[in-house]
Amino acid sequence: MTTPQVMLEELFRAKLDDLRSIAAAYDLPRAGGVDLLRARLISELVLDAWDLSDDGIAQLKNNELGDILGAFGIKKTGSIRARRQRLHLHLNHDAKSLTVESLNERTKEDLHALAKSLELPVSGNKQTLQARIAGVLEMQRGAWGPIKRSLRRDGSPNLTIPVPEDAPKPEPRIVVAPSPAVSDDVDQAVEAFTEAHPEGWTAEDEAEMREALQASGVDVTRGDVAAELDAALRSRAPSADEGLDLIMEAEPAVGAYDPGDLPLDALADIQDLERREAEIEAACRHFLSIGQVSDAADVEAFLNALSGEGFDTSREHVRDAIRHRLLAVDQRR
Repeated sequence: MTTPQVMLEELFRAKLDDLRSIAAAYDLPRAGGVDLLRARLISELVLDAWDLSDDGIAQLKNNELGDILGAFGIKKTGSIRARRQRLHLHLNHDAKSLTVESLNERTKEDLHALAKSLELPVSGNKQTLQARIAGVLEMQRGAWGPIKRSLRRDGSPNLTIPVPEDAPKPEPRIVVAPSPAVSDDVDQAVEAFTEAHPEGWTAEDEAEMREALQASGVDVTRGDVAAELDAALRSRAPSADEGLDLIMEAEPAVGAYDPGDLPLDALADIQDLERREAEIEAACRHFLSIGQVSDAADVEAFLNALSGEGFDTSREHVRDAIRHRLLAVDQRR
């Protein structure tokens, strides 16, 4: 059993892969970057007694806001309005994506909704809304998103978790270990597949097997499942001198990705991609089962779609890194 205090310490120390595993264990969405995912998990698993919707945030008292912001590991001080704005931003947006510069890319409808959530006037044209929201973002710069370094290092041993005055005593949460059924299904599918193709298989054969496994209820796009499936296939693949050579034409090998000279924030993005390598690999394989790297429009659509999975593909260096991985996966097929 896990108490809210223990859970909070675990979430503060967790890296992105750990956070995604925790989300999967509790059947919660795993999308989003490390800061936004951590905030959502704290909201769902630690502060679940609170109503943290926009309407709920508007009803919070000043002292409650300070305690809740502290439980999220971000700045607690400021006016009551500034605290409510900060809490909304932290729970609903990625600090790396929602910047003053990014406001130019948003529609007036998006800006109108964001201004309303931030308790700003919603009258005026797009430029007026941008200016109002930009003022809030500048005022809140560095106060939301990433948690304090000391919390990532030491957790929160002395932090008291706030609870509503009328809330019942919370029950300790029970974490149920993931069922081995998925692993068994993968093993059985790979065993049957490799027995049916003793001398090797084509990319189309493998794609059909993956689609059949997905249709049976196994989510092969999940990073951990994709990694397990790839490992099982590699362990059973015939060696080059035993069977079929699947590469019909010799092609130059895709080397390791070299990001070149990038600023620190861009290098941090690349490191985040490396931590999510299994997810990217699975997404690339899924794309290649239905698309071609030679189709530039399809590739661009694939990259754009990844933004919904928490990848900041609006940044060109992120697109380049994922595009490079896509080429490497395609060459290995």
